[in-house]
Order: sequence, then structure tokens, then C-alpha cells
Amino acid sequence: MVTRFTALFVIFSTTLLLASMQSFATEKYYKVVRADGSVEYTMEKPSAESKPVDLPGLSIISPERKQAPTTSQPVPNTESNIARTETDYSGIQIISPAEQDNLWGTEGTITVEVGLPNKLSNGAKIQLSLDGKNLPALESTSFTLKDVYRGEHKLVASVISANGKVLASSPTRTFYIMMANIRR
Repeated sequence: MVTRFTALFVIFSTTLLLASMQSFATEKYYKVVRADGSVEYTMEKPSAESKPVDLPGLSIISPERKQAPTTSQPVPNTESNIARTETDYSGIQIISPAEQDNLWGTEGTITVEVGLPNKLSNGAKIQLSLDGKNLPALESTSFTLKDVYRGEHKLVASVISANGKVLASSPTRTFYIMMANIRR
């Protein structure tokens, strides 16, 4: 049973929380980019010419899977080209994160979605390369990467054959992991 005191306490707490959030939202923040690429947001004006920045909202990654659009013309299904089209992965692309995406609140874990023009066949797998380091190849178009922290990151997705030969690679995707650092 909820007592009158409990109800008043909840109303008071909620009002106080909303008031503090409004105060936080009206503060002016300044962006400082360090030499190592890390970004800091501060309430103290770093220089006379600095202007306040609007902080972006949360990044939302949709759980729905998207297939990469094919840019080539359809190839007729004749016996001579069926094997070629089933293993043509030249349209591979990284769907998420988006190019130049700023990811907030990831706690070091991100989801990578890869789009393919054709299904993987003949033992082919997708291998991600994060900041020049190859990750284990998987038969999946969705990857969860852990321990990806603050700063700029470069990502490439490649389709590799069963014997390790690279069949196709995506363009390099650059994204940023952002972490708030507020000083008062």
C-alpha cells in the first residue's frame, strides 16, 4: 500500500530530477579536441574565440538487418555465369556504424552490420579489420566488437575464401567512440 508520504516523496523527487535535468540542458559546453584525437567537453571556455556546441543526442543502432544495394546490372542466369555471380561479393559494404558516426555510451561494445550483394557460399566468411588488426572471420553479417574505446577507428570488412584468399573488401569506414568528460 502506497502511503501519502511515499507518494509525496516520489512527486518531490521527480520534480527535483526534472529541474536538475533542465539546468543541465541549458548549460553551455565547449568542445576541445586533443592532439591524440580524443575529445573533451567542458563548461569552461577554453579560449576567447571558442563557441558553445550543441551536444548530440544518443546514437541508436537499429536491430533490423539491411542488405547492401547492388550497383551492378542484373546478370542473366546462364550456366556460364551462375558460379561467377554466386561468388561475386564486390558490393560488400559496412552498413553500421555509419561513415564519420559519433557513437556515445557504448561502454566499449559496438555492433557492426555488413551488407553483401550475395549470400556467402563455398566456405566463404567475413573478416573485419579494426584499426589494421584482423579479427576472426565468421559466417555472419552481424558482429559485436568489445573493448573499442574512445577515439577514431577505421573498419574494413572483407569476404575471404575457405583457403584465406580475399575475394572482396569494403571501403574503409571511419567512426568515433565518444565519451563525455565534463569538468566543473
